[in-house]
Parts: sequence; structure tokens; C-alpha cells
Amino acid sequence: MKKKIVLCVLVILAVLSACIYFLIPEKKGGDIPDENIKVVAAAEQTEPMEHPAFKIEEFDPVIPDGTNVALNAKATANNMGPGFVPRKSNDDNRNTYYEGAPGEYPNELTLKLEGEYTIHAVKVLLCPDAVWAKRVQTIEILAGTDPENLEVVAEKKEYEFDPIKGGNETVIEFDNTEASYVMLRFYDNTGAVAGQAAEVQVYALD
Repeated sequence: MKKKIVLCVLVILAVLSACIYFLIPEKKGGDIPDENIKVVAAAEQTEPMEHPAFKIEEFDPVIPDGTNVALNAKATANNMGPGFVPRKSNDDNRNTYYEGAPGEYPNELTLKLEGEYTIHAVKVLLCPDAVWAKRVQTIEILAGTDPENLEVVAEKKEYEFDPIKGGNETVIEFDNTEASYVMLRFYDNTGAVAGQAAEVQVYALD
């Protein structure tokens, strides 16, 4: 008898639970009243778009007038780091470079041109890879026809080398000068322990 009473109670409870489930509306916590919904039309887009704040302007390298007469000129230096020989400064390969002896400023890199030219600009390039962090080098340019008496044609000045925004290169311009020798004198480098040059280009008027 007791078992029948218990069974009846369980059946009644089951029926009541079913009625409550189906008859009481479900309340969803994520529901948002229609009056709080604002429909916004998406901008028409037919191609990938980039936010201006993240866009890097394409670098347009500066090429001085005339011809580069430094390519394969004889290169010497007053000092150098292990393996960073002077000839790597004008071998037409920006992945190789000259570097002075650590902490032994000034580093003097001299190019003996194949003849006498009227020069007006020197372009100094470093490796363009982004792994080369931005740096500032302090450089002075000397030139002339007598290697023992070169004259300053561009005073000592700081030049920025930035692989992201500036192609990791700089152009140093000066008055027209007759020269068969060109010297770069490095006084400081914020990105290394000595002066560096992957390519040195000397521009002569045609």
C-alpha cells in the first residue's frame, strides 16, 4: 500500500514539473528589448582595407644626380672589426658591410676612385632588413686628389638610418669637388660599437 502511495506521489510530481516547464515562459538573460537595438549599416567594402594608423608609407629612395663611381674602388680603413673588411663597403651587396674596430673612434674608411671626378654626394647604405634597428651615425666626409691632404667637404653631422621608414640609408650632399679619394670618418654609432657601411656610393657629375 505504501509503495502505491509513493508511486502516485512521484507521478503527480512529474506531471506538475512538466506543466511548470511548458506553461511558464523561459527567461533568457541575453534578450535585449527592441527599443535598445540600433541597426548600423556597414560600409561598402569591395577589397581589403587597412587602418591609416597602421599603414607605413612606401619608401622612395633618393638617387643623387650623376653616376656612382665608388663601385669596386679600392677601399682601405684605419681600423676594422673582425671580418668586417673595407672592401665590403662597395661590393654592391648590402648584406655585407664594413665595421670599424669596437670603440676605436674615429673609424676612417677611404675609397680610392679609379680616376679624378667632380663629385657632389655620398650615399651611405646599411642592410635594409628590419632586424637592423634604427640608429644614428655621426659622419664627416673628406675628399680631394691628395690622400695626405684631404679636405672636409661635409662637416661632422648626425645621420639617421631607419630600415622601416628610411630604407636604412642616407644621402650626404656637398659642393662640387674634384676628387680621386673620398674618406668617411665615423665618430659615433648609436646602434653598434663602431661605424658601419654596407655600401658607400660616390656620385660624380656626368
